[in-house]
This record gives sequence, C-alpha cells and structure tokens, in this order.
Amino acid sequence: MKANDLSVRRKSMKFKFLLPLWTILLGMALSTYWGCQRGTTTLTPPIPPPPIAPQVIWSNGISGTWFSSSLSNTTAPGCSTTGAVTAVTDPISGDNSTLCLTTTTTCGYFNFLSASPADPSVYYPAGHLQFDLLLDQPPVTFTAMAVEYLNSVSGYYAQYNFTPGSINALSTTSFTHVSIPFTSFTTGNGYTEGSVDTPLQISWSATGTGTAITIDNILWTAN
Repeated sequence: MKANDLSVRRKSMKFKFLLPLWTILLGMALSTYWGCQRGTTTLTPPIPPPPIAPQVIWSNGISGTWFSSSLSNTTAPGCSTTGAVTAVTDPISGDNSTLCLTTTTTCGYFNFLSASPADPSVYYPAGHLQFDLLLDQPPVTFTAMAVEYLNSVSGYYAQYNFTPGSINALSTTSFTHVSIPFTSFTTGNGYTEGSVDTPLQISWSATGTGTAITIDNILWTAN
C-alpha cells in the first residue's frame, strides 16, 4: 500500500472516531446553553398605570387647585353672585364647611378661575364632574340651571344643562350628589376642550332672589 493511501486512510478513521465525540460534546454544550437560558428567563407582569388623582376644585371650605394652579372666584355683573363659607355639614363628603351662593337678582353666575389653563383631556374618556348640591330655595323657583367648563380667553366652552326633572329631584333639606359624565357636556364647542382655565362655572335662573344654592366637594375625576 502506498504511503499516501495509508495516510488518507488513517485520517479517515480518525475523523470517523472523532465525529461521534463532537456530536456528544455539541449536544452537551447546547443543553447547557438552553438550560441557562431557561434558568434566567423571568416573566414580569405588566405594571398598571398609576391612578389619575382627582382635581379638587373645592372641598370643606377651601378652594383647591387646577393642575397645581391656584383658583379664584369670579362672577358676572348682571348676575352678581357672592360665595360665603358656611358651617353646614355635608354628610355625603363628611365636610362641615360648604359654599353658599347668594344673588340679589333672579339669576346667578359663579365660577372658579385658574391662574393658568391646562389640558384636562386625561379625564374625558370615562371621567365625571362631581359635586354635592343643596337648594336653598324650592326647586320650583328655579327655571334653569347649568354647569360648564371653559377657557375664559378663547371663549370655548362645554356645558351641561339640568333638565326640569333633574332640578326637581334636588332637595332643600339634604345634599344630592351630582355626577355628570364629561361626555354629557354637549352644549357649546364640545366636551373635549384642550385648554381650560375655568374648571367649573355654575349658573341659574330663578323667580326668587337671595340665597340660592349650597355646593360642596367639587371634583374632576377620571372615572
């Protein structure tokens, strides 16, 4: 046999001997790799978004804030209305100081004006404007009542009008919790106002004058 043939034959036998060994070693390496991969894989549950805090406009005798901006009270000359903190208990909220609104005419107009406008869109999808309301005159004396939010500079606003039935459902002896979905603010320029500096304006018409309503615990909520 020639030397070259013998050398080729030896190499072939060596390869046939090492091939099974390489296969075993490769399998062990892959097993170790995948074992490590499985050992280090952890399933992290999704983190829920933080709850959206209510915007507290008024509570327990204290004016709140609008996206951290201070709030002041304004009225309209023709329906000049004054607001006074009164020691009246609201059993719904537990507050013992509420806001009593009085006018010398047959109409009322009172709002909370922010130092800076804000975009409250995060509250719109499922949110509500909420407050507790007590009438200081019989419901029959009120011919209309509305609440709205707006931008005092542009004039864009969204308004909700109380129906005669919802006015008659209000009481002169106990507070009624009112919760209005933002999607129900259909009068005006639409409920999805992107710049608001007046988070609450309440107005009414009546056949009588004097003390008209007491309001408390005014909130913008996301649900």
